Amino acid sequence: MNNYDCLLFDLDGTLLDSREIVITAVHATAEQFIPGVYSKEAVLARFGESFTDFLAEWDSMLQGRYERDDVYQAYLAQAKELEEKSVPLFAGVKESLSRLVEQGYRVGLVTNKQREITLVNLEAAGIGGLFEIVVTLDDVGNGKPSPEPLEKAMAYFGVSPARTLMVGDSIYDLEAARAARAACAILEWYGPGELGERSPDYRFASLDQLLESLTQAQAEEKGRVAHGTSVVEAGGKNV
Repeated sequence: MNNYDCLLFDLDGTLLDSREIVITAVHATAEQFIPGVYSKEAVLARFGESFTDFLAEWDSMLQGRYERDDVYQAYLAQAKELEEKSVPLFAGVKESLSRLVEQGYRVGLVTNKQREITLVNLEAAGIGGLFEIVVTLDDVGNGKPSPEPLEKAMAYFGVSPARTLMVGDSIYDLEAARAARAACAILEWYGPGELGERSPDYRFASLDQLLESLTQAQAEEKGRVAHGTSVVEAGGKNV
């Protein structure tokens, strides 16, 4: 594995075990305004997509009966009600994130979630202080799979795409990383996902495994520097 300077994390399904909550909120909102159109399985297949993408798709089905903002606010209310009951972190996430920060990695959060709910999640989980920057759907014109959220975070850190690793769980994280020319690691907490024909640079079953690989890559890179071999001379790879 290569070493990186900047690690950008997705939130839902990557750090938070929140898949069922998100799916329930989207499905409940759909049933309220366009009943019978989506099954929970159909929503699950699109986990990681922003709710605004669903809204754009629903415009024609709403047929002017409801304002888009009313539907959006109903979704936020559903999500907040479910998530205020606490959303658990995956095992070892807080400890692994803390270790990565201690080892000198620049750590940011890039999510398709709204800022208000994101901050509630981070505070409840006790991990908000570990991120130097939090980029939410409210902070950009286009969420993932657009590269815009990643580019905003990389610009903040002043780090090149070649030294940036996007850590996520869905095709939207992978496509955003590819569009931003950054590397991508997929955490398969829920098992192998549906990533289409595209493959990430790395796959891990847990954040602990990613931490272990990065720790080794960092040590190898420091060893090369100590022996006078730059990252560029080594082709940017851990060999």
